Amino acid sequence: YTSTAFIGVYAKYTVSNSTKFYFDNIYAGDIIVDNDPPVLLSVLAETDSTLMLVFNEALEAESAGNTNNYTVDQGIENPVNAALDEGNPVQVVLHFSGKFENGQNYTISVSGVRDLAGNVMLPQQMDFSWFVASPSDVVINEIMADPSPQVGLPNYEYIELYNQTDVTVSMDNWVLTIGSGDKLFGHVSIAPNGYLIVAKEDAEQDLSAYGPFYGFSSFSLTNSGQILELRNDRGDLISAVTYSDNWYKDPDKEDGGWSLEQINPENICSGGDNWQAAEEPKGGTPGTQNSVYSDLILYPEVAHFELFANNIVHLYYNQAMNPESMAETTAYTVNKDIGNPSAVYTNTDQPDFAELYFTRAFQPGTVYEMMISSSVKNCRDMEMLHDTLIAFGLAETADTGDVVINELLFNPWTNGVDYVEIYNRSLKIIDLSVLQLGTVKYSPPNPPDTSFYPIIHQQTILVPGAYALLTSSPATVEKQYVTSDPNVFLKTDPFPAYNNDEGTAILSTYTGEILDLFTYSEDMHYPLLNYVDGVSLERINFESPTDNRNNWHSAAESVGFGTPGVRNSQFTESSPDAEDQIMVEPEIFSPDNDGYNDVVSIKYTFEQPGYNMTVDVYDAHGRLVRKLVNNEYLGTSGAVNWDGIQDDNTKAPVGIYVFYVQIFDLSGNVKHYKKTCVLAAKL
Repeated sequence: YTSTAFIGVYAKYTVSNSTKFYFDNIYAGDIIVDNDPPVLLSVLAETDSTLMLVFNEALEAESAGNTNNYTVDQGIENPVNAALDEGNPVQVVLHFSGKFENGQNYTISVSGVRDLAGNVMLPQQMDFSWFVASPSDVVINEIMADPSPQVGLPNYEYIELYNQTDVTVSMDNWVLTIGSGDKLFGHVSIAPNGYLIVAKEDAEQDLSAYGPFYGFSSFSLTNSGQILELRNDRGDLISAVTYSDNWYKDPDKEDGGWSLEQINPENICSGGDNWQAAEEPKGGTPGTQNSVYSDLILYPEVAHFELFANNIVHLYYNQAMNPESMAETTAYTVNKDIGNPSAVYTNTDQPDFAELYFTRAFQPGTVYEMMISSSVKNCRDMEMLHDTLIAFGLAETADTGDVVINELLFNPWTNGVDYVEIYNRSLKIIDLSVLQLGTVKYSPPNPPDTSFYPIIHQQTILVPGAYALLTSSPATVEKQYVTSDPNVFLKTDPFPAYNNDEGTAILSTYTGEILDLFTYSEDMHYPLLNYVDGVSLERINFESPTDNRNNWHSAAESVGFGTPGVRNSQFTESSPDAEDQIMVEPEIFSPDNDGYNDVVSIKYTFEQPGYNMTVDVYDAHGRLVRKLVNNEYLGTSGAVNWDGIQDDNTKAPVGIYVFYVQIFDLSGNVKHYKKTCVLAAKL
């Protein structure tokens, strides 16, 4: 037949084959003429020298195989081979002699390719990149392990991934390990510097409102102690976190409803120090920058030192370290002819730990110093900020009076914590892990109840002349007081509960020997203080008895009412020849902000504590130009400074100035001093 009004399919079959016919894509009508040119749909870098091009229709083999039809910028140029995929003629594979740089964006130009009807494509350009994720390119950035009770976010567990690179990262066939279970990602990618929220599929409707979402059929996190690992399609470890409820750093938020947020993704080696509870009122920030984000860089440093044997040292760093750098023997040097360790052992399962073996043994009764070079690097090859010097030695048995209570804060500021400072006044090397801190609870008519608590559970050496600051929250004390050595702060948990009005602090050994005992009361504070909240009691002299009330004094206002971990503001040496002294330095100053003699200091030194000071500044005509200090409670030594600014907030003119200094104590003793200085200026 040459024409028909009908078209159909005639099938002849047996009953057993009646359901085995399939017909598809049948067309009846005018002959279809293809006049549309092919279009490039996508470019995928399969290797660092191979591209897969996908078109919208089958191609003619000759033009598809012409290498001159393809050009890549940045010096890559034409491929050395172009081949049409015979099994799928919409795909072309290109091989290049040059290599694509990892993470670099490129542009390919394509022209001259024909389809099977002979239509030539219009010239096209398309961007692509070759990218293989390296460790920390994508990081686990936020963890909602316990969403209940709800604070403001949907009641679902989730983790947030963050892409730190400037290229889109395909996560096809990546694996997320939660505990011992693996979860395989399907087709999903993360935009440059973008986020991906990962949870169970049921959470998509609620959590996708906060950003790109990917769901698994099941997804469950424990509240604490969970191991999370993210691996790429090659099996390389990209990010890993083992989180703990200690990371919240907030007991209230630890109970649920708040996420754990990473502070700075750059600090990937820092573990829990780089995480804390979200500050966002909703309880977390899925899909956006973390509410606790800071660009502060946490540098590696030694966190703990332990003398394991008489020739073996254990070092614990605050971060995961580069094992090769950490194992370099020349990075560690001990004085007194010990030298470098003969070997340093590391463990991949404990990346913050190094074990040092020395040929020569350490001798009892000798204080050694180990210098640790700043060249030791963390897991991202960041060096320590400076060399570290650690004093240590073989520990000896502490006797009564070897270590004394040196400062006590028993009535802290609002939101503050108590602390006890101890001092090793002996010539012995003391291990604080065998000591305990105690208190006596009085509740008449019941007998006194004494409670003791271990100071610390790991070996911690206190060498002669060293301080240690014991508290339940070192971070709180460091925030509320100025200290030059927070490294001596130790977390004692649990910590004794000291009453705000009176009580007893006890320092003893585990065998029960009392090293020191201090019975304190609020009325031991300096009586002219308007308040005593946040004011510590300081020991004046190490050698004077602890039970001598005159050996204790309120910490000076000039140091912030506390000196945790450093020499007391009220400390005095036993020196009967000491004389009170007021000095002005320099005698000529020039307050022009050039960094040289910009301020003048009125320095004071007193034999005994308990003085208040007033300083007025007069010009050469006897006119009061500045009330510098008014009735300030002093320590035994210190200084006040004048920057040349008058009370009217103007700069004082060049000339001679007189400091009228008045000192008085509770006994009514008043001392007057007149000191002069010259305010100069450059010509």
